[in-house]
This record gives sequence, structure tokens and C-alpha cells, in this order.
Amino acid sequence: MKVVQDLGNNQYEILRSFLIYGGAADITRGSLVMEGAAAETLGAVIPATSAAANVVGLLTQLHDYSVAGDWTYNGTLTTATNRPEAEVDIRPFAVIRAEMKVCASQTCDADNGGADTAISLGTTCAGGDVLGGSYVYDSVTGDIRFVEDHSAAGDFTLNTATSADWDTISPVIVPQRLYGSLTYQGITPSATQMICEGNETVLWAKTLDHYIVRDEEKAYTRLNPGIHDNISATNPRFFVDFVILDHAFNNY
Repeated sequence: MKVVQDLGNNQYEILRSFLIYGGAADITRGSLVMEGAAAETLGAVIPATSAAANVVGLLTQLHDYSVAGDWTYNGTLTTATNRPEAEVDIRPFAVIRAEMKVCASQTCDADNGGADTAISLGTTCAGGDVLGGSYVYDSVTGDIRFVEDHSAAGDFTLNTATSADWDTISPVIVPQRLYGSLTYQGITPSATQMICEGNETVLWAKTLDHYIVRDEEKAYTRLNPGIHDNISATNPRFFVDFVILDHAFNNY
């Protein structure tokens, strides 16, 4: 992930070092980190999860577990690999850009077994309207479609029919602008990427914008339903700009 803007008008990184715990694994540069809540991670930062709360900011360096180790609160504190620190950009009002990842835990299927606008969800969302106004990409058919309506928890309606059968595909779901206002409108961090599946329960981020990058353009293009519904693309990349709501330094 990277910071693309700062609503607080501080264009420079605000770096602070924190003890860091990665659970015996590396943490990629550009990952979101949050406050540790368990006894062994109090006072340290850990990778942000789907239940992210008190996000501290963006990790500005690789946390290499094989070299640095992990914070060990009950270890021998004179051992360097028991007390590693890492720098975090803590800007609380920064706009962060992240790439959307395939949602392996969600599936989409055309209800009629062929080209269709009615789509069933493999993982039922807890309520309707969560995915309305979003975009869905099927890497098998190459379809990009605008979600016209999400009136029921288990299905949604596309504005334009699929080009062929969507047969329980794992989609890329690109959340609508201002996503994060309703219950179950959350985004799950995955290393330096994000996943939207429509049933996250923690409102810790809100999207400002969403983009597509296609090979033939090599540029960020703001998604617009009048332009990007009912098109096909090979290996497009999708990005969202968002702000963190549950930030350790602005969540009062």
C-alpha cells in the first residue's frame, strides 16, 4: 500500500518506531499495522486483520522475522531478536491506496446457468445493499459489471448481463465510493492488498475513490458505471483509495 494524499495537509511521513510482532512471519513493507491487544503484544504493533481496530499506520520497512525476530514480552530482553522495532507512518488522516485482490472466500454464480443479470453469492452477506454500486470482475470471462442492486443478502443484480455463465467464480469485488457507511461494509487487509467480500463486520475504513488500470492504458482511470459497465478486460488491476476510521490517533 502507499499513501497518496493527506487530508491533514501534512505531506511528510510522520515516523515513529514501535516494538513489532509478526507471529513468526514476515510483515511486508507497506502493510497496515494495528495495536496489539493480547497480553504478549501490548505496546507493540501487529499486522492488521479483518477485525482491525486502532490501526497505527503503514509499515515503512520489511519486518524480516528470520533476521529481526519478534517482540517477546517474557523473553530475555537483552537479546536483539526478542525486542525488534520498526518504523510506522502514523498519519491519522492519510488517504491510502491499495490494490484489490481476488476474494477467494466469496463466489458468484449466474442464477440461470448462462448469461444473466441475477447473481447468487456463495457467502451470504448479513444484509442487503452492502454491494450495491460496486463493481465485479470475473477473470474467466473477463467481464466487468456494475452492481445495480443488492436487495437481498444472498444475491445481487447486475446492470448488464454477463457475457457467459458465471459458474461459482471467485471475483474481484471493487467497493463503491463511500463504502464503509453501512454495517458489514468492511475491507479485509491482505499483506499490501485488500479484499472486499461483502460480509466484513468491522467498519474501520471508508473508500474515497476506485480505479482500474489496464495494460493498454498503463494509467489509473476512475471507475464510472457509464464507461466501465459491460466491458471486458484481460488482467486488469483495481485500486481503492480509503481513509482509516479506526485509527489509533484519531479514533476518539
